[in-house]
Amino acid sequence: PRPYFRARCRMMGMMGEDDGKEKPSIDELRAQEEERHRAREAEVDASWSKTVVTPGTGKPAWHGARATLHVVGTIVSSRSGEAVGSVFEDTRQRGEPHLLLLGRGVLVPGLEKAVQSMREGELATVIVEPAGGYGGGGSPSLPRVPGSAVLRYELELLNLETEPDLWDLEFEQKLGFARERRERGNRLFKRQLFREADEEYEQGLRYLVYMPQVEEGEKAPLDAELLLMQLNLTASKLRCNREAAALAHATKALAIQPEHPKALYRIGQAHTQLGEYAKASAALARAQAAGEAAGDTAVIAAVEKEKTRLQERKERHARQRKAAYRRMVRGADTPDLDTAGREDDTAGDKSAGGEG
Repeated sequence: PRPYFRARCRMMGMMGEDDGKEKPSIDELRAQEEERHRAREAEVDASWSKTVVTPGTGKPAWHGARATLHVVGTIVSSRSGEAVGSVFEDTRQRGEPHLLLLGRGVLVPGLEKAVQSMREGELATVIVEPAGGYGGGGSPSLPRVPGSAVLRYELELLNLETEPDLWDLEFEQKLGFARERRERGNRLFKRQLFREADEEYEQGLRYLVYMPQVEEGEKAPLDAELLLMQLNLTASKLRCNREAAALAHATKALAIQPEHPKALYRIGQAHTQLGEYAKASAALARAQAAGEAAGDTAVIAAVEKEKTRLQERKERHARQRKAAYRRMVRGADTPDLDTAGREDDTAGDKSAGGEG
């Protein structure tokens, strides 16, 4: 049996009450699981409908195809009436179409089925009911969709290609796909679409980490691409307020190239955002020394700016601690005479992923 199925069986056996009844066999449990899967597939199949606006003249989509498509998603209705008529996803506005492998769970199930029914070049309108969309709970994070929402998608299937499985790709193919994802991420980062850029970098990293056997002559180009991807992921994680992840990627960049000025600089940024000022100061000092050794004037200037931001945050937090102490001593109803509004504490530099 499949591992998840064995685990499910063990869990059911552990949690079931011993009431003297004979427990179902593995085959019976498997049959029950398969029946639930068929019921779910039928529910998804019934959840969407498509109207072709412009027929496609290219090849039909297939499971596993590498698809490039524009998606504009609008909320038609929701249980609470919230956000009706609002656009929750628009690849045209962001200036970068989706690039994904069909059947990998990137799209909601109903939309996934609809796209696989299209042809290259086709424009279509698709309606997806909650069962094939975000369900009764909706999506609390981006894209934000209320519960039990009926969704309308305007789709354009731009291109379909064949991409071999990851383990079948040649070394140069992996580098090429990774580079493509990184460049897409950089364009999105420049438009301040940080979450979308982060997703592209993560997809690009997937091609680089699966290298079962690196041949002679491949290590240098692999390390160069890995370094760029780790640095870009550090930047995008900072912009998404995921400082721990940013620190992890910066540390991996330093493992490839010790004392890399930009990796050290972003470690300083992460510690600043976490309020770990001593660690931030130490990392920025290392970044400045490394930048001076490398003659990297851009990093030197960025470090100076970050040092100013660090000092301002330290002073502001000191004032806030004093204000909190005064409130505790004088009483909560006493107005504060020295309050400081929260400033933008996102990563200090506004550059794109920045590594090319």
